[in-house]
Amino acid sequence: MGTTEALWFFSPLFWWMIFTFWAMSLHAIILGGLFMLALLASGCWAADVAEKYGKSDFAAFIAGMLVPYFFPAWYSAVLKRSDLKAAAKPVPEVKDSKQLTVQVAEPEPPPPQEYGFEFFAALPAESNGARFGDFALMTVNGDRFACNEIRKLYPDRAVFVFEIDGTARSIRLKYDNIKTFTDNTKRDEHV
Repeated sequence: MGTTEALWFFSPLFWWMIFTFWAMSLHAIILGGLFMLALLASGCWAADVAEKYGKSDFAAFIAGMLVPYFFPAWYSAVLKRSDLKAAAKPVPEVKDSKQLTVQVAEPEPPPPQEYGFEFFAALPAESNGARFGDFALMTVNGDRFACNEIRKLYPDRAVFVFEIDGTARSIRLKYDNIKTFTDNTKRDEHV
C-alpha cells in the first residue's frame, strides 16, 4: 500500500463527492417526504368525505392515495349529488282511508326521589359539614348498612361512614340507590 492510497481520506475531492451525494440524497429525502405527505393528505381527505356520508372510510383512504386529489374531489361531488337527490325525493303519502293510527304512550315520569340532597342536607350538621348519628339505610339491591356518619353530600350522591370490626369504612351511594333511610338518633329538640 502506497502513501497516495492512504491519503484518500484527506483529499478535498473525496469530501466534495461525499457532500454532493449527501446533498442530493437530502433533497431526495425532502422531496420524497413531501410527496408522501401529499399522498397521505389526499387519502385523509377522501376518508373524511366518505365518513361524512356514511361510506367505508378505509376503502376511500386507499383510493384517495392511489388517485391523489382527483378521487377525493370526484367522490365528494358524487356523494353530494346523490345526497341532494335523496333529499329532494318526495315522501309518498298514504291516501288510504284505513290508515293505521299508532298511539304512543307517554313514558311515565320517574317516581319522586324520596332521598335526595335536600333530604340529607336538612339533617343537623357539624361545622365541617359532617352529620353524626345512628342511621340505618337499605339499598335497592337489599344491602343494609348501619351508619354513624354522613361525611359529605354531593348533588347526586352522599358518602356514608360505617364500622366493620372497629375499622371505619366509607361508601359512596347515589341517592337513586337508597331504598330506605332511618335516623335513629335521639336528639334533644329544645337545644
